[in-house]
Amino acid sequence: MTTATTTDLTGDYALDVTHTRLGFTARHAMVTKVRGSFEDFEAKAHLDFEDPTKSTAEVTFQIASINTGQKQRDEHLRTNDFFDATTYPTGHFVSTGVTKTGEDEYAMTGDLT
Repeated sequence: MTTATTTDLTGDYALDVTHTRLGFTARHAMVTKVRGSFEDFEAKAHLDFEDPTKSTAEVTFQIASINTGQKQRDEHLRTNDFFDATTYPTGHFVSTGVTKTGEDEYAMTGDLT
């Protein structure tokens, strides 16, 4: 079966974590940027191609899977100085809205806990 239009793609999806990166960039000492990712996560989305503002997403990630490429920093980030991975083992993102930002571009906002 071939897809005739983008509206045929409207539906629920689970992200393929083997082909997806959950990455972030953070400022360090207001001078440099640190890039990293969470290696253990799962995500799902509902895409609405007729009205993209009705699309939603949800991501759950394991705090202990943080990876910035520097082992000592990652261990420190897992402590209660930062994420407190023992007390709060998971992070969670739930979208709260989608807005159109360009002709074919959208921005998704949400709550990160």
